[in-house]
Formats: sequence, structure tokens, C-alpha cells
Amino acid sequence: MNYTLIRSRRKTLALQLKTDGSLLVRCPLKMSLHEVEGFIQAKQSWILSKQQMLRENTQKREAFRLQAGMGLRYLGKTYPLRISENPQSGFDARGFFLGNKLPEEKMQARVVKIYKQLATVCITAKVEHYSRLYKLQPKAIRIGSAKTRWGSCNSKNQLCFSWRLIMADELCVDYVVLHELAHTLEHNHSKHFWTKLGRMMPDYPQARQQLRLFGRQLQTENW
Repeated sequence: MNYTLIRSRRKTLALQLKTDGSLLVRCPLKMSLHEVEGFIQAKQSWILSKQQMLRENTQKREAFRLQAGMGLRYLGKTYPLRISENPQSGFDARGFFLGNKLPEEKMQARVVKIYKQLATVCITAKVEHYSRLYKLQPKAIRIGSAKTRWGSCNSKNQLCFSWRLIMADELCVDYVVLHELAHTLEHNHSKHFWTKLGRMMPDYPQARQQLRLFGRQLQTENW
């Protein structure tokens, strides 16, 4: 089995599969190759299973196409995508709609633009609401396009959220907003951080697990 070996001052051996299915093996500086390869052999079934799943996800992403009638998520609910009778695009009570003159190759970019607009309004309102409720003072709110992080808080207490978060259930959106607001008090993931977050959102473990599952679903969509 092919793999890339990375030695460091770590104390344990760990396997990591990249999104393309390639295997990274991280091990202590003085660990023998015999021990490394024995560990890989013992985990071969798990590795092959995960690589197969990654290949299937890649195939689904490559086949992902927007088309009229398909369902698009917004705050955990599914809304139909339709072609409008005029050139306007947006979101209304019936769902997402795209202008009738919009070329197919520009459909996804336009839907992303709509998602960003929805995320800006919804997430900003939630940050402002919870900031008032818990007397917190974030310095700025920004909507970005991160694929690997739902949100972040820098040392200046400036918050950033991925627009993709707006697809998730509202409980998950609340969790990420409160998670980043908690970072304005604790810039780490220490016990104190989780205690503060738990006071603001006692059911955060449920939301965290739900968000993890939702992230796996998104791996099959080319957003």
C-alpha cells in the first residue's frame, strides 16, 4: 500500500487520509518501518473502506449539477429551484429562483450569490441577538467562502462564517454563532471554553454532532 511517511516529535502513530484518497502516516522520529507497516497492515480494512468512500464522494461531486426542480437547502429545510418568468434571481417564500436568461454555466455562481446574501442577513442577525443577550462585543462580522471551517474568531474578536453554514439546520447555525462568540471570551478550546459555551447553549453536543453529519453530506455536493 502506498503512503507518505512523516516523522516528527509526536509520541504516537496516526493515519490520515487526504481528500484524494492518498494516505499520510505520522509517526515518532525513532519508530521503525517494520512497526509502521505492521500498523498499516492491521488497519488495511479501515483504510480501503475509507478510500472507497472518498472515491464515491468524488464521483458524486463531479456529477453534481444544478437543474430546475432540484431541492436546495436553507436553514435545514429543502426548497425547489425554479426558473423565473423574468431575468431576476433570488429567494422567496416558494424557494430559490433563477432568471430565465441566465446561462447554465452561470447558474451555480448565481445560487452561491443568493446563499451569501441569505447568510449575511441571517447570521448577522443571530450574532447581534446573542451578543446583546450575553453582553458580548465582537468587533466585526464577515461572511466568507471557507470550505473546511464553519466559522472563526481571530485575536481581535472579528468573526467570520462560511456561507455554506446557511444550508444547515437552524440549531447548527446557532451552535456555530455561539461557538465563535464564546471565543471572544476564550481564544482556545480549553475546559473553560466549553463550560462557557455550555452555559449559553446546554444542548451544544447535539448540535455539534448534527453539524458533523451535515458536513459529510456536503462532501457529495460540488459547492
